[in-house]
Amino acid sequence: MAFLGKGLKADLQIMATEMGVEDVLSLKVFELREAILNSKNFDEEFCREQLNTIIEERKGREEMDLAERKRKEEIDLVERKRKEEIEFVERKRKEEIDLAERKRKEDIEFSEKKRKEEIEFAERKRLDELEERKRKDEMNFELQKKRIELGGGGSENEVKESGQFKIDLHKLMPKFDSKSDDISLFLNIDKLKVIKVKCLDVVLDGTVDSGAQISVVRADLVKDIESTGEEKIKLISAFGDSEVAPLRTFNIKIDDG
Repeated sequence: MAFLGKGLKADLQIMATEMGVEDVLSLKVFELREAILNSKNFDEEFCREQLNTIIEERKGREEMDLAERKRKEEIDLVERKRKEEIEFVERKRKEEIDLAERKRKEDIEFSEKKRKEEIEFAERKRLDELEERKRKDEMNFELQKKRIELGGGGSENEVKESGQFKIDLHKLMPKFDSKSDDISLFLNIDKLKVIKVKCLDVVLDGTVDSGAQISVVRADLVKDIESTGEEKIKLISAFGDSEVAPLRTFNIKIDDG
Protein backbone atom coordinates (compact mmCIF):
# COMPACT_ATOMS: atom_id res chain seq x y z
CA MET A 1 0.00 0.00 0.00
CA ALA A 2 1.52 3.26 -1.21
CA PHE A 3 -0.05 5.45 1.50
CA LEU A 4 2.13 3.74 4.13
CA GLY A 5 5.15 5.36 2.45
CA LYS A 6 4.01 8.85 3.58
CA GLY A 7 4.70 8.17 7.21
CA LEU A 8 7.98 8.11 9.09
CA LYS A 9 9.18 5.09 11.04
CA ALA A 10 7.83 6.67 14.22
CA ASP A 11 4.41 7.08 12.56
CA LEU A 12 4.36 3.43 11.48
CA GLN A 13 5.42 2.33 14.98
CA ILE A 14 2.45 4.19 16.49
CA MET A 15 0.05 2.76 13.91
CA ALA A 16 1.38 -0.81 14.32
CA THR A 17 1.09 -0.53 18.11
CA GLU A 18 -2.55 0.60 17.82
CA MET A 19 -3.20 -2.42 15.51
CA GLY A 20 -1.83 -4.87 18.10
CA VAL A 21 1.62 -5.54 16.61
CA GLU A 22 4.11 -6.44 19.34
CA ASP A 23 7.74 -5.40 19.81
CA VAL A 24 7.45 -2.61 17.23
CA LEU A 25 10.64 -0.84 18.43
CA SER A 26 12.83 -3.70 17.16
CA LEU A 27 11.24 -3.81 13.70
CA LYS A 28 12.62 -2.02 10.65
CA VAL A 29 10.49 0.14 8.31
CA PHE A 30 9.77 -2.69 5.84
CA GLU A 31 9.04 -5.09 8.67
CA LEU A 32 6.61 -2.56 10.18
CA ARG A 33 4.88 -2.21 6.77
CA GLU A 34 4.48 -6.00 6.43
CA ALA A 35 3.29 -6.31 10.02
CA ILE A 36 0.60 -3.66 9.43
CA LEU A 37 -0.57 -5.21 6.13
CA ASN A 38 -0.67 -8.71 7.62
CA SER A 39 -2.49 -7.60 10.76
CA LYS A 40 -5.98 -9.05 11.18
CA ASN A 41 -7.14 -5.53 12.12
CA PHE A 42 -5.92 -4.00 8.87
CA ASP A 43 -8.49 -1.98 6.92
CA GLU A 44 -7.08 0.04 4.07
CA GLU A 45 -9.37 3.08 4.31
CA PHE A 46 -9.26 3.23 8.08
CA CYS A 47 -5.50 2.75 8.18
CA ARG A 48 -5.09 5.50 5.55
CA GLU A 49 -7.03 8.02 7.67
CA GLN A 50 -5.40 6.86 10.86
CA LEU A 51 -1.93 7.32 9.40
CA ASN A 52 -2.86 10.83 8.21
CA THR A 53 -4.02 11.64 11.74
CA ILE A 54 -0.79 10.29 13.25
CA ILE A 55 1.28 12.31 10.76
CA GLU A 56 -0.69 15.53 11.49
CA GLU A 57 -0.33 15.07 15.21
CA ARG A 58 3.43 14.54 14.83
CA LYS A 59 3.77 17.65 12.69
CA GLY A 60 1.71 19.59 15.20
CA ARG A 61 4.01 18.47 18.02
CA GLU A 62 7.06 19.38 15.92
CA GLU A 63 5.65 22.86 15.25
CA MET A 64 4.93 23.31 18.93
CA ASP A 65 8.42 22.13 19.84
CA LEU A 66 9.89 24.48 17.24
CA ALA A 67 7.83 27.38 18.54
CA GLU A 68 8.88 26.58 22.11
CA ARG A 69 12.54 26.41 21.16
CA LYS A 70 12.20 29.69 19.29
CA ARG A 71 10.47 31.28 22.29
CA LYS A 72 13.23 30.07 24.62
CA GLU A 73 15.88 31.33 22.23
CA GLU A 74 14.21 34.73 22.14
CA ILE A 75 13.99 34.76 25.93
CA ASP A 76 17.63 33.74 26.17
CA LEU A 77 18.58 36.47 23.67
CA VAL A 78 16.67 39.13 25.61
CA GLU A 79 18.21 37.98 28.88
CA ARG A 80 21.68 37.92 27.34
CA LYS A 81 21.21 41.46 25.99
CA ARG A 82 19.92 42.62 29.37
CA LYS A 83 22.98 41.19 31.12
CA GLU A 84 25.27 42.74 28.52
CA GLU A 85 23.62 46.13 29.04
CA ILE A 86 23.94 45.79 32.81
CA GLU A 87 27.60 44.81 32.45
CA PHE A 88 28.19 47.73 30.07
CA VAL A 89 26.55 50.22 32.43
CA GLU A 90 28.49 48.82 35.39
CA ARG A 91 31.75 48.88 33.45
CA LYS A 92 31.10 52.48 32.36
CA ARG A 93 30.24 53.47 35.93
CA LYS A 94 33.49 51.96 37.22
CA GLU A 95 35.45 53.72 34.47
CA GLU A 96 33.84 57.04 35.44
CA ILE A 97 34.63 56.41 39.11
CA ASP A 98 38.24 55.51 38.25
CA LEU A 99 38.53 58.61 36.05
CA ALA A 100 37.12 60.85 38.78
CA GLU A 101 39.48 59.30 41.34
CA ARG A 102 42.49 59.79 39.07
CA LYS A 103 41.45 63.41 38.46
CA ARG A 104 40.98 63.96 42.20
CA LYS A 105 44.46 62.59 42.93
CA GLU A 106 45.95 64.68 40.11
CA ASP A 107 44.23 67.79 41.49
CA ILE A 108 45.55 67.03 44.98
CA GLU A 109 49.06 66.44 43.64
CA PHE A 110 48.89 69.65 41.58
CA SER A 111 47.63 71.67 44.56
CA GLU A 112 50.32 70.20 46.80
CA LYS A 113 53.00 70.90 44.22
CA LYS A 114 51.75 74.47 43.77
CA ARG A 115 51.63 74.97 47.55
CA LYS A 116 55.22 73.75 47.92
CA GLU A 117 56.34 76.00 45.09
CA GLU A 118 54.62 78.98 46.73
CA ILE A 119 56.24 78.15 50.07
CA GLU A 120 59.65 77.78 48.43
CA PHE A 121 59.15 81.04 46.52
CA ALA A 122 58.08 82.87 49.69
CA GLU A 123 61.08 81.46 51.56
CA ARG A 124 63.47 82.51 48.79
CA LYS A 125 61.88 85.96 48.75
CA ARG A 126 62.17 86.23 52.53
CA LEU A 127 65.84 85.24 52.45
CA ASP A 128 66.48 87.68 49.61
CA GLU A 129 64.78 90.46 51.57
CA LEU A 130 66.82 89.60 54.66
CA GLU A 131 69.98 89.62 52.60
CA GLU A 132 69.03 92.94 51.02
CA ARG A 133 68.20 94.47 54.39
CA LYS A 134 71.48 93.20 55.80
CA ARG A 135 73.32 94.72 52.85
CA LYS A 136 71.53 98.07 53.32
CA ASP A 137 72.25 98.02 57.05
CA GLU A 138 75.92 97.42 56.39
CA MET A 139 76.00 100.20 53.80
CA ASN A 140 74.18 102.56 56.16
CA PHE A 141 76.56 101.69 58.98
CA GLU A 142 79.56 102.40 56.79
CA LEU A 143 77.94 105.63 55.57
CA GLN A 144 77.34 106.81 59.14
CA LYS A 145 80.96 106.04 59.99
CA LYS A 146 82.11 108.10 57.02
CA ARG A 147 79.82 110.97 57.99
CA ILE A 148 81.19 111.02 61.52
CA GLU A 149 84.77 110.80 60.27
CA LEU A 150 84.24 113.63 57.78
CA GLY A 151 82.32 115.82 60.25
CA GLY A 152 85.39 116.73 62.31
CA GLY A 153 85.71 117.26 66.09
CA GLY A 154 83.82 119.84 68.09
CA SER A 155 83.97 121.33 71.59
CA GLU A 156 81.32 122.47 74.00
CA ASN A 157 81.90 126.12 72.91
CA GLU A 158 81.28 125.38 69.26
CA VAL A 159 78.00 126.80 68.02
CA LYS A 160 76.50 126.36 64.56
CA GLU A 161 74.50 129.24 63.07
CA SER A 162 71.82 128.55 60.51
CA GLY A 163 69.26 130.69 58.82
CA GLN A 164 67.32 127.67 57.64
CA PHE A 165 63.78 127.07 58.84
CA LYS A 166 62.98 124.41 61.46
CA ILE A 167 60.28 121.69 61.49
CA ASP A 168 58.27 119.93 64.15
CA LEU A 169 58.87 116.17 63.75
CA HIS A 170 58.33 115.08 67.33
CA LYS A 171 57.32 111.63 66.16
CA LEU A 172 60.93 110.98 65.22
CA MET A 173 62.37 112.28 68.51
CA PRO A 174 62.94 109.66 71.23
CA LYS A 175 61.05 110.27 74.46
CA PHE A 176 62.53 109.05 77.73
CA ASP A 177 60.26 107.46 80.34
CA SER A 178 62.08 107.08 83.64
CA LYS A 179 59.74 104.29 84.73
CA SER A 180 60.18 102.00 81.76
CA ASP A 181 63.10 103.16 79.59
CA ASP A 182 66.79 102.40 79.93
CA ILE A 183 68.75 105.64 80.19
CA SER A 184 71.79 103.94 78.65
CA LEU A 185 69.94 103.66 75.36
CA PHE A 186 69.46 107.43 75.26
CA LEU A 187 73.06 108.06 76.26
CA ASN A 188 74.27 106.20 73.17
CA ILE A 189 73.83 109.44 71.25
CA ASP A 190 77.31 110.36 72.57
CA LYS A 191 78.74 107.76 70.21
CA LEU A 192 77.72 110.02 67.30
CA LYS A 193 79.42 113.31 66.51
CA VAL A 194 77.84 115.78 69.00
CA ILE A 195 78.15 119.59 69.00
CA LYS A 196 76.63 122.33 71.15
CA VAL A 197 73.87 124.29 69.41
CA LYS A 198 71.98 127.28 70.86
CA CYS A 199 68.38 127.63 69.77
CA LEU A 200 66.70 130.72 71.20
CA ASP A 201 67.64 130.62 74.89
CA VAL A 202 68.34 126.89 75.05
CA VAL A 203 71.69 125.17 74.45
CA LEU A 204 71.21 121.69 72.93
CA ASP A 205 73.33 118.69 72.01
CA GLY A 206 73.10 118.33 68.24
CA THR A 207 74.27 115.46 66.05
CA VAL A 208 76.10 116.02 62.81
CA ASP A 209 74.48 114.62 59.65
CA SER A 210 76.21 115.69 56.47
CA GLY A 211 73.26 114.45 54.40
CA ALA A 212 70.60 116.54 56.19
CA GLN A 213 68.82 119.22 54.17
CA ILE A 214 66.88 120.79 57.05
CA SER A 215 67.38 121.30 60.81
CA VAL A 216 65.12 119.49 63.25
CA VAL A 217 64.20 120.66 66.77
CA ARG A 218 61.81 119.41 69.44
CA ALA A 219 58.24 120.65 69.29
CA ASP A 220 58.35 122.13 72.81
CA LEU A 221 61.07 124.62 71.76
CA VAL A 222 58.83 126.31 69.23
CA LYS A 223 55.43 125.85 70.85
CA ASP A 224 55.09 129.63 71.52
CA ILE A 225 56.31 130.71 68.07
CA GLU A 226 53.93 131.20 65.18
CA SER A 227 54.66 128.81 62.32
CA THR A 228 55.10 130.08 58.78
CA GLY A 229 53.25 127.18 57.18
CA GLU A 230 52.32 123.51 57.23
CA GLU A 231 53.33 120.94 54.61
CA LYS A 232 54.01 117.22 54.27
CA ILE A 233 57.37 115.44 54.33
CA LYS A 234 58.27 111.87 53.44
CA LEU A 235 60.66 110.24 55.93
CA ILE A 236 62.70 107.19 54.96
CA SER A 237 64.54 105.17 57.62
CA ALA A 238 67.82 103.35 57.21
CA PHE A 239 65.83 100.12 56.94
CA GLY A 240 63.90 101.31 53.91
CA ASP A 241 60.64 102.00 55.82
CA SER A 242 58.88 105.24 54.90
CA GLU A 243 56.21 107.47 56.43
CA VAL A 244 54.53 110.71 55.41
CA ALA A 245 54.53 113.16 58.38
CA PRO A 246 53.25 116.72 58.93
CA LEU A 247 55.83 119.50 58.48
CA ARG A 248 55.62 122.82 60.39
CA THR A 249 58.06 125.55 59.39
CA PHE A 250 59.44 128.40 61.52
CA ASN A 251 61.75 131.34 60.94
CA ILE A 252 64.18 131.21 63.88
CA LYS A 253 67.90 131.76 64.11
CA ILE A 254 70.43 129.40 65.62
CA ASP A 255 73.50 131.25 66.90
CA ASP A 256 76.18 131.17 69.57
CA GLY A 257 74.38 133.48 71.99
